[in-house]
Amino acid sequence: VEVDLEKKHPADFVLWMKKTGKYEKHLMNWDSPWGVGFPGWHIECTAMGVALLGESFDIHTGGIDHIPVHHTNERAQNIGAFGHPVVKYWIHNEWVINKDKSKISKSKGTKTYLPNLVDMGFDPMDIRYYLLSINYRTKIQFSREALEGARNARIAITRRVAELGSKKGNLLSEFVQKFKDSLEDNLNMSKAVAILNELLRSNNQKEDILATVLDFDRVLGLDLDKVSVKEKGMEDEFHFYLNIERLAPGVIARHNKMYKVISANVDFYSRLNKYVKTKYPDKTTCLFIYSSYEDEIINKMAAIEYLDYFGADGRPWHSADGGQLEGNGKTLLGTQGQRFIDAAHANNKKSLFLMENHNLKKADIHLLEKGMPQLLQMDVDQLIYYYYPRNVEEPDKTMEIIKWNLKKYR
Repeated sequence: VEVDLEKKHPADFVLWMKKTGKYEKHLMNWDSPWGVGFPGWHIECTAMGVALLGESFDIHTGGIDHIPVHHTNERAQNIGAFGHPVVKYWIHNEWVINKDKSKISKSKGTKTYLPNLVDMGFDPMDIRYYLLSINYRTKIQFSREALEGARNARIAITRRVAELGSKKGNLLSEFVQKFKDSLEDNLNMSKAVAILNELLRSNNQKEDILATVLDFDRVLGLDLDKVSVKEKGMEDEFHFYLNIERLAPGVIARHNKMYKVISANVDFYSRLNKYVKTKYPDKTTCLFIYSSYEDEIINKMAAIEYLDYFGADGRPWHSADGGQLEGNGKTLLGTQGQRFIDAAHANNKKSLFLMENHNLKKADIHLLEKGMPQLLQMDVDQLIYYYYPRNVEEPDKTMEIIKWNLKKYR
């Protein structure tokens, strides 16, 4: 490791990064007694922890790679600032690894993002259950097969919870104590999940089982309270719609089954939206599909009932312009995007464009500059822009282009 000769001690670390040198154009900056800048990597964690949890809290988590530097420095600055340790227990989890035993890493290009897993048909709760079911000190070998097993196990649990009804009884002290013991056993969450399954298979009163399950879920965070109520006339498949091979149009398109199941899709989404509107009348419902879809698909999906917004997912340039366009050219411009506006308005809905640039390269920024004015002059009711900052080259410049065009044309 190269030693910084300007340090008083080789182990010294920065508390405040000044807006100078390579950080002169840093996006986040604040004024401070030490000059304009931003907090160092370690100090921001202490600041957030103490601001939200106070000068003493029980558990701080992180990966095992934070032991030698980040958490060691964070602990040192805690003691230096407050005169005492702030954290009681430092919990360090093992790495998630690939089938070849290599670490899943952004720098190595082996990362998998949550949206990618959702696109594969998994609910975020499937992933949460998968991670819960394995001890945090054990390396987790990530694979689609493992996630599918976790999904099936979670769905089995939610089905059993739904069968308990909605009436809650009393906590079952024996199971509550077992659950607490598993948590106090070095956060043995895999054992806690096993106790949850044991409880669901027990012969206790349904009301008492439900009350105890929901008490457990305050720790597990599997949203089991959201599957405990059944609406009359809704089949089980509706309550567990996330397990029905994801009825999202994109998945259906990739499976080449779109024309076969599109009618069922319309009925499904109509019932889903009705359920949401009944339970949460103040919520807004929207649906967007790839802008490259055929007119037949657009017109059928726009007819979905109890839907506030309908629109397209695409990018503000044409395939002929170059750059990255997935599928058959997911452009929002011209007649391809106008089809969605017309379909939405014809069905008494507001139109929506979801503009994506999650892999925008520096060489393609001129396409955004060229296409934004055309996009904003279209008669679309709502425009949403999203991107992954870590995947976009020059995100600040991209946002400046977006803001400038919004001010001029909207």
